Amino acid sequence: MRHRLASLGFAVFICAAASARAQGTVEPIGTLEGDYRRHSHEFEGRDGFVIRRARAGLRFRPSERFDLRLVAELARATPGILDAFGAVRLIEGFELNVGYFRNPNMLTGRDERAWMTPVPERAMITAALWPNRDLGFEVHWFPRRWPVEVWARAGNGVSNPLGPEDSTPTAVLRVDGAFGRLHAWGSRGQRLGLRVGAAVMRGDAPERPGPAGVTEMGFQFFRPVTIVGARLTMTGHLRAVAGPVQLTVEGGWERDARARDTDDNPLTPRDPVGAIDTYGAMGELSWMLTGHHRVSGEWPWSPRQDRPYGAIELAARFERSWFAQGADDVPGGGVAAAAGALRWWPNRWSGLALAVYLHRFDRAPLEAPAQTSGWNAVLRAVVRVP
Repeated sequence: MRHRLASLGFAVFICAAASARAQGTVEPIGTLEGDYRRHSHEFEGRDGFVIRRARAGLRFRPSERFDLRLVAELARATPGILDAFGAVRLIEGFELNVGYFRNPNMLTGRDERAWMTPVPERAMITAALWPNRDLGFEVHWFPRRWPVEVWARAGNGVSNPLGPEDSTPTAVLRVDGAFGRLHAWGSRGQRLGLRVGAAVMRGDAPERPGPAGVTEMGFQFFRPVTIVGARLTMTGHLRAVAGPVQLTVEGGWERDARARDTDDNPLTPRDPVGAIDTYGAMGELSWMLTGHHRVSGEWPWSPRQDRPYGAIELAARFERSWFAQGADDVPGGGVAAAAGALRWWPNRWSGLALAVYLHRFDRAPLEAPAQTSGWNAVLRAVVRVP
């Protein structure tokens, strides 16, 4: 499948580039995030300074209708591709996207960059149910006159730019109703906005780890169960804005099939065993104390002539999630969490955040059998280009 997708993507790129009427532009893309972290327990991680994200790449625009991006993530043990895709806007409100890019099945996964969320880092349920990026082909429809937005995507369903050769395509359909400032063609000048929608994702893949419980700072308090076969994910979201205030509610449910080798013969089919369910929801409220009102996917800031000290934002988030439920042979887990953050956006290219996260685990992690709660704190600085 990946070869067919690559061929199709290459053909789209060539056709779009050939149709460009003006000389293209090339822009650098870069993001650097650095943390100072504190943890309530040593098993959750080490206190001190950490490079959270270090991203660098290029954006090429041969015309107004064609956008090609290649971005690498360097803050990993092995640096690798983060984004590699091309988008072609054939007509107003209709776009084709081919390549390795963010999956649209979660609002806060697709519509927001991780380094500009009100609370630093996405919610744990989003991280568990969102496949992050995958290699695929996508149709995006966002008409100017109608309050609707639709994504339809077929991809490999895993965070691998090459993808497993033997996986069947993973299909995603997301439909949103969007109004006012949160419409695809909305603007900061509109005081009110509403976006409500749902998505479904269906795929079938070879043996892999299932959803894991991981805190915002990266501690894995619930280890993933091995799954194989069908995966069904259903998510829903609501976002409302009124002036400087933004409310986001997002949740989802995923069922993953499992199977077991009962005869030690790799050539015979495995016997199905009980499927596992992962589900949860989060609610987040943010308030821009100063500065421009938030618009999804755009950098919060304030013009210097209006607010010399920039934009200041206060945010809080609550979450409840459950992992690997419904199977008699698997001890499930879960977490209840709360987070608060104060963010400062002094200009278009930098930001500073102070955040605190509280966790209460349903089951003590293996690293500390008697510990069912903890906290993390982070002071984060971010710089971006452009």
